[in-house]
Amino acid sequence: IQNYGDMFIQNLQVTDDLAATFPPTCVPTVISITSSDFVENVNYNGVSDINLLSGTDNLPIGGSGSISLTIHIDECGTDFGPFSNTAILTGASPFDVTITDDSQDGSNPDPDADGDPTNNDEPTEFEFAENPVIGIAKRALSVDNLPDGSSTVTYEFNVRNYGNVGVSGLQVTDDLA
Repeated sequence: IQNYGDMFIQNLQVTDDLAATFPPTCVPTVISITSSDFVENVNYNGVSDINLLSGTDNLPIGGSGSISLTIHIDECGTDFGPFSNTAILTGASPFDVTITDDSQDGSNPDPDADGDPTNNDEPTEFEFAENPVIGIAKRALSVDNLPDGSSTVTYEFNVRNYGNVGVSGLQVTDDLA
């Protein structure tokens, strides 16, 4: 967040609507919202309350600051994205003229360096990587030596899904060779 204008901005607010970013099957939960520059809205949940800030901050000419938001997404099923997210910055001039800007992907609000961040508004796009990982362990539970010189071995196989997606058609084979 940076003030590129020639007057201070009052009543600074940033909105981030997570319900507009994710489909209804995804459940966003806010883990943390922090800023050493602005007063955070402790009630922000990204769905029913989309204001990241308290709305009382001022930003001086040339002033800047940042907000850090960490969320947990659950229940998306097989929807790994891509997802597109835009935050909206609003404030007021000393003459109560509303000022607004849509976020720009990356850490620079004005990547074309023309002094006008309002003409840079590429949304932040991301997707969750599908990570199918399975593991198997095998151990001999018991070995019985029989009177005829043969043996009986009982094995235990433990199969686990370590990935972030369901696994179907799973088969375990052992050629005992």
